[in-house]
Amino acid sequence: VTGDVQLIMMGSGEGKYAEFLKNAERHNKGRVVGYVGFSPDMEHKIIAGADILIMPSRYEPCGLPQMYAQRYGTVPVVHATGGLKDSVVQYDPFADAEEIEVDEGDEVDEIQVNE
Repeated sequence: VTGDVQLIMMGSGEGKYAEFLKNAERHNKGRVVGYVGFSPDMEHKIIAGADILIMPSRYEPCGLPQMYAQRYGTVPVVHATGGLKDSVVQYDPFADAEEIEVDEGDEVDEIQVNE
């Protein structure tokens, strides 16, 4: 698969969405891949191989994919609802970062973090 951005979608639901996905795949070879249906094995492969997992659920009592994503190092992007809000920490780029001081000549294993 080649291209700057690749999208893979998995799931089942209304037929019009499955058809939309199949059509998008036909017209965007190598950039869009659709998997209509569900398989736990495929779910793990997709999440483990992705950079970002988008879960736009408006209602999610628990949800496991966002937890799998965090375990695999995939960034979960979720709607702040239910279990998604409880299991994914909001990233704040403006939060105070810890300052790391390194004295000239220090070895890497001697770096101290000031809190």
